Order: sequence, then C-alpha cells, then structure tokens
Amino acid sequence: MLQVGERAPEFTLPDHTGQDRSLTQLLSNGAVVLYFYPRDFTPGCTSQACALRDLHTEIQRSGLHVVGVSPQDPETHAKFREKYQLPFTLLSDEHKTVVKMYGVNGPLGVGVRRATFLIDAGRRIRDAVIAGSPTAQYELAQRLFEGRGLPQDQHAAAVWFERAASFGLAPAQFRIGALYQKGVGVTRDAAAAKHWYAKAAEAGNARAAHNLAVMEAQPAGDEPDYVEAAKWFRKAAELGIRDSQYNLAILYARGLGAGQDLRQSWMWFSLAAQQGDADAAKKRDEVAAKLDPVALAEAAEALVKFKLLKPDLAANEVMAPPGGWDAVPGQAPTGAPVSQSPPPGGAHQQTPL
Repeated sequence: MLQVGERAPEFTLPDHTGQDRSLTQLLSNGAVVLYFYPRDFTPGCTSQACALRDLHTEIQRSGLHVVGVSPQDPETHAKFREKYQLPFTLLSDEHKTVVKMYGVNGPLGVGVRRATFLIDAGRRIRDAVIAGSPTAQYELAQRLFEGRGLPQDQHAAAVWFERAASFGLAPAQFRIGALYQKGVGVTRDAAAAKHWYAKAAEAGNARAAHNLAVMEAQPAGDEPDYVEAAKWFRKAAELGIRDSQYNLAILYARGLGAGQDLRQSWMWFSLAAQQGDADAAKKRDEVAAKLDPVALAEAAEALVKFKLLKPDLAANEVMAPPGGWDAVPGQAPTGAPVSQSPPPGGAHQQTPL
C-alpha cells in the first residue's frame, strides 16, 4: 500500500459512463478521496457506498471529491450507481492495473482490499487508511475531529464516530456520547448522550460510566436519579476512576441512591486519596471522626481486601492495526492504541452532590 507523502501514480480508467478519466482530470476540481472496494452490489460494498453517499454533502463542503474504484465493468458500475443513487464517480479497473499500482491487492493477489486515499491537487497522498471496519471508521473520525491530514470537520467526525459506535465499538460509543452531551458536531441531546454512554459503560468503558453517572446525578431540568448515579459511579470507581470514587463516597455519606454507609464512604474516599485527591483525603478524615473504633477497623480491613477491576483494553482504547494505519505491507508491526481525546470541556471533574 502506498504511503502518506508519496506521489500518487497517474492512471486513466473508464468511468461508469464509459468515458476515460485520468487522475489529473479528476484532481482538476480539487483534492480527491479515492476509495478502492471489491465488488458492486455486495452487502459490504453497498453499505460503504451508501455511507459515502450519505456523507457526500459534508465531504464536498470540505473541498473533497469522492471517486470509487473496483474491477467491475462500466455497465455494472452504472447500474450500481443508479440503484443506490450514488452521486460520485465510479471507475472500472477490470484488469486491476490501478489496484496493483496502489498496493491494494487482496491476500495472495486475490480480490481487492478496502482502502481509501486522500490525494491533494499536487498528486501527493495526504492520508491512507485501510477501511471497512469500525476501528478504521473511528480513526477517520479522529482525524476529521482533530484536522489531522484532513480538513477539520466536527460534524463529519460525529457521523463517523456514530457509525463506528453502531457496530458496537465502545470507545466510539463514548466519544459520540460526549459529543451529544456537549453539542459538538451534533445538536446537543441528553437522551442520545445517555444512550451511547450506557452502551459503552455496559461494555466496560470506565469514562462512559463516569459521565453517565454525572448526567444521572445532575440532569438538566430533571430530578436527579441517585440510584442510577450510584450504579454507574460504582462501576467507574471499581475500574479506577478517581472522581467516581470520590462521588460514590459522597453518595454513601449522604445516603443518596443507597442506604447511608460511612464505612463504604470512608473506603471510597481513601481510594480516591490514594490517587492524590487532597479533598478526598480531608473528607476521609472527617468521616473517620464519625466512626467508632470497631467500624473504622472494619472499613480499614475492607480497604485492604479491595481490589480494583482490570479494565478491558478493547472497551477503553482502539488499537491500530499491526504496523499502524499507514503501514507498508511487510513492515514490522508497531501496533499502538489510538488516543482517545477527552471530550470538549473534560469528562472527569468531581461532581458536587
């Protein structure tokens, strides 16, 4: 697969009307999103084409033009384009000449790998992603959100985060939940935020559990649901989120969402204090003063026995494929987690209850 920074090879292929189109001609109207796919009318390729169709306005708004390439003939492309009302050009590479040029042949030379290249007007490859998976969709969303190799577009980023989230990718569910909560790239929608946070939290995403608990404890215009808040604060607290430990201790101290339990309150304040929370250390000592010696000893014993849960890496991070998103086939693997940027405004402030 061609690398970012390389010059995109020139080519000429017939489009869906049978007219020859060169890369130079395609670039005359600006940068091109050149995507390769295996076959017209297959479920995966149809889903991919329709996703690009639905995003076409946003893509054009960013100054980009979509062009698809696969081995089917122009007539098949025309039928595919008409049936699904695809607004972009499809090129026919029947002998897979361009597929081979761009290094997107399938395993053992069979088929075509799903891949997308961003090519600027000077024929330089600005971005290259192996696509067709929720993790690739997540990476595309990250790049759009950050303006990394692509024009920054928070709305398009939100669309791709939500698409990856719909496939069950917990980090994407967390990110789209945060965008709905803050109204970034989408219209602010508390119900949608809670929906996606709950999905991610159920899968084991610690930050989603914390944010959902905050929303339950401090709803906009509604009565707090401390039972739900306690449930999600506890899940995040057990996964090591310090502010959830602090807030859970507050709930136990005040008897909100569960019966008052100063021993539990002392333990959770202690755990937050162990992570450097000075305010938690102060409140731990205040609670200790209210406990009799026997109860305090029981709380201390419970603290010694308590073990944090080990977070599920897949629920909290997105791993890049071996070698990274822009790897050259045959390169040594260097897989690393894709950064999960905090949502706008931060996610983990302590919540006064």
